[in-house]
Amino acid sequence: MPEQVRELVTRFQRGANFAATELQTGDTLAIRLVYNAFGQLLYRMGLQTEYFVIRAARLIRSIILFIIHSFAIVVGIIKAPLGAMLTGVWHDLSEPVVRIFTGMAHTLDAMREAKKQGADAKGAGLAYLKGGVKAYRRVWLSAASYILPIAALAILVVTVYSVIGANYSLRVTYNGGVIGFIENETIWENAQTLIRSRIKASDSTQEWSASPTFNVVPVDKAALSTASNLADTIVAQSPEKVQQASGLYVDGSLYTVVSESTALQEFLNFALDDAASKTTDGRAEYVHTMETVPGLYFTDSITKLSEAETMLKSANLLQVKTIVNSTYTEELDFETIEEENDAMYSGVKRVTQKGVNGIKEVNADIVYIDGIEVERRILSEQVTKEATPKIVQVGTKSLGFAGSIGAAGSGVLTFPVPGYSYITTEFGQGGHRGMDICAPYGTPIYACEGGTVIEAGTHYSWGNYVKIDHGNGMATLYAHCSSILVSAGQTVGRGEAIGLVGSTGASSGNHCHLEVYIGGGLVNPRGYIF
Repeated sequence: MPEQVRELVTRFQRGANFAATELQTGDTLAIRLVYNAFGQLLYRMGLQTEYFVIRAARLIRSIILFIIHSFAIVVGIIKAPLGAMLTGVWHDLSEPVVRIFTGMAHTLDAMREAKKQGADAKGAGLAYLKGGVKAYRRVWLSAASYILPIAALAILVVTVYSVIGANYSLRVTYNGGVIGFIENETIWENAQTLIRSRIKASDSTQEWSASPTFNVVPVDKAALSTASNLADTIVAQSPEKVQQASGLYVDGSLYTVVSESTALQEFLNFALDDAASKTTDGRAEYVHTMETVPGLYFTDSITKLSEAETMLKSANLLQVKTIVNSTYTEELDFETIEEENDAMYSGVKRVTQKGVNGIKEVNADIVYIDGIEVERRILSEQVTKEATPKIVQVGTKSLGFAGSIGAAGSGVLTFPVPGYSYITTEFGQGGHRGMDICAPYGTPIYACEGGTVIEAGTHYSWGNYVKIDHGNGMATLYAHCSSILVSAGQTVGRGEAIGLVGSTGASSGNHCHLEVYIGGGLVNPRGYIF
């Protein structure tokens, strides 16, 4: 057990009792010893608190008694002279009143006595009143010495109160007349700003301004003008500068100003009504945007209505467009989709699904000027029939040899239709000019040698044909093609597709007619094809 705790508990025991003796010899603290010490602590705290409160109350009581005693002493000191002063003042103020009533009573008595004796009662009363005023002059002066300063003070208070309570403002004089009262000059500036904002003139070099006269005067707050009220009054008294009119804005810019607002609008409506009457299913609008805007405008910018009409006509600004709403159908182009097919040779294409255009319904506003369509505004579109895509199979099967430009005029030619070797007609049979190679319609035809296409077109006998110059005097010709894949002047490589097998021209079936030229003369292709 800490020694400090043991010592603290011992100190709070009641005297040198048995518990304290036990505390000195024991190793542990009994709970009753702690309770005893805690109770002693609370007792001493309560005792000290009570003692403090009693002392504080006694101190406050002493202070209050001292204040009361001091006040009594001061009252005792000033009571006599203050009482005498107040008594004197009351006597000086009340004595004139008493003298007045007493004098009035005596004056009436003097008038009645004079009347009994047959003398002038009124004169007797005046004489007695005059003598009383003279006899008690000191009384009146003494009372005045009090009354006059009090009256002066009262007048001063009333004057100051009136001045402070009065509402002073600025009286605004404009064009020789009072147009209102404002609290300060800021109201005037705000009014001018408000007028400028109302003025619609676009001429930036012209600006509203006015020169008023201000005077400070007292006025009731209810009579003060707002910036808006003041602006209205200024405009009403400034017809030489600004006035109410209508501005005609063309395409968003101020074009002219007229005072006859209604007549201007009627003039503009007449041209539209005339154009609208000529169409049964449309409406009429001006080509240029026309808008009349009423408001304040500078007086010197206002023109006569007749002049405004002349200006509009000479500038061709009254041109009218007719807008007709129409619903019609349009075709939707079909999409072409190419699909690779490794069962077909490279260069071969076959259509497996024909494309069909779709149909859509369109609603639009069609704009006409002088009967000519100048614009079509699409309002809505709705597809009524979907388009069917065109599907084309594209061959990817290898040809078995590379399609590269070979050595021109080498004299070695490759077979033009790989995979097909059936010859229907040989060179020279019945005067035949070449070799006919049988193959299905659409089979690719490949260049036997690299070179330059010198002819690609249609012949009455060959049909669609291609002729290639291979250099060194060698050339080849491919006839009866269903379609041609190259054009004259194009350079091609050995094995490059140049056309598709067909039966055009003088032909009785699908085949490729091949001719070989050496030095410009025909030769048998058998001697050059390997």
